[in-house]
Amino acid sequence: MTRDEYKKHKDLIDKWAAGAEIELRIDKNRQWIATDVPDWSVDCEYRIVHKPLERWALVDKENTVWTYFSTHEAARAFRVPSGDRIVHLKEVIDE
Repeated sequence: MTRDEYKKHKDLIDKWAAGAEIELRIDKNRQWIATDVPDWSVDCEYRIVHKPLERWALVDKENTVWTYFSTHEAARAFRVPSGDRIVHLKEVIDE
C-alpha cells in the first residue's frame, strides 16, 4: 500500500484498529459486505457498520412521548402510570 492509498482510508483504519466494525463494497451497484480483516484496497469502498438507534419511550393515553430509555431493562424498571405504555422505537436505515 502506498502512502496515498493509506491516506485514502486512514480514518477508517484508525477506527477499525480501535474496534469498529467495517463493511466494504466493490462498486456502487453492490451491497455492503461485513469484513473482519479489511484489505484496504483502493478499488473498494469502506464504511463503519452503522448500528440502528434503539430506544424505549414512555407514551401516555394521548400518545404524547414523555421520556426515553436507552435500555429495555431501564424502561421495564420504570413505574408506568395506569393507561400509559412503553413503546419500542428502532431506527430504519435506508440503503
